Amino acid sequence: MSLNKEAYIRYKIIDACIANKRKPFPSMQDIMDACEERIGKTFTVSTIQKDIKAMKEDEQLNFLAPIKYSKSNDGYYYSDPEYTIDNIPLSSDEKEIIAKELEFLSVTSDKSLSDEFKGAQIKLLQFLSPDNNLKKEKIPLSVTQTPPKRLGLYNYNFLIDHIKKREVIEMAYFSMELQEPIDIIVHPYQLLEFDHRWYLLGYSQEEKKLKVYGLDRVLVIFWVNKKIKFNDSKRKEVIKYNKDMYGVYPLPGEKKQYVCFYVAKNIDHIMQTNPLHSSQKIIDKSHEFITLYGINVIPTHELLQWFLAHLGKVKLASPMLAFEIARKLNQFQEDYTKGYFDK
Repeated sequence: MSLNKEAYIRYKIIDACIANKRKPFPSMQDIMDACEERIGKTFTVSTIQKDIKAMKEDEQLNFLAPIKYSKSNDGYYYSDPEYTIDNIPLSSDEKEIIAKELEFLSVTSDKSLSDEFKGAQIKLLQFLSPDNNLKKEKIPLSVTQTPPKRLGLYNYNFLIDHIKKREVIEMAYFSMELQEPIDIIVHPYQLLEFDHRWYLLGYSQEEKKLKVYGLDRVLVIFWVNKKIKFNDSKRKEVIKYNKDMYGVYPLPGEKKQYVCFYVAKNIDHIMQTNPLHSSQKIIDKSHEFITLYGINVIPTHELLQWFLAHLGKVKLASPMLAFEIARKLNQFQEDYTKGYFDK
């Protein structure tokens, strides 16, 4: 491990310790212990002090971290409680350099780039290189609508690192059922994005099965648990989430199957140009007003939500899923009729 890379990892660990709202005001010893646990070697007080000074003052790092020391709490804190080094903005020079490299890459390597990378490239160029010819109108050539803030992505780099090293992690996870944080142990396999949200797929130490965890509900990653051997027994199940689903939460007991549905002609072109799934095929186009489509997937809650959102233009031909849609609609009607949402 190079010195620069090791130093950067220490900066990330220091940032995670200070930003941890569940364990505020970490002491020097707390930070040293965290670095030792994470990197696997001991560090002196002088080294950590120099790291903190660099995070606060080093112009090349450009962290400008508002780190303060509290005598009464014998620990460090951020004077700006929302600060994290993951939110450091790029300088104008850095933006210009990255934009030029992306434009060069688009010219020289366009045919070899994946559609996903091209999409990301367009978003980056749009952010880095606003069109100078439109300054008067202040209207960009293209706009990508995204959620205002996606929680949980500050854990992305840490989780990727744990996945690569196959390390068991302990973390605080917000339980929707209990409406409070719970401590869990996870053997992380993969990070997966669906519909602008990120998820962690991993083996649950408590439930002994593959589980899906929303990154926006991962509150804190405490530490790596080296006492527990990494469990790879459910890794192959990740494949079905990558290839056989629209969404991430499969319906209980459902297996991979052909899901057939009718689409009104006025949105038929949209379905053809924006397939719901990679397995999507046209089964019957002979009817004047509707087209019959099919996808080979494991039914998910997200798939049912998609059909519910397109009622009137899309109709399920698969009886069991159509019954589930009808059941949900009846439940919605009962809930509203009974004043379910009234305080």
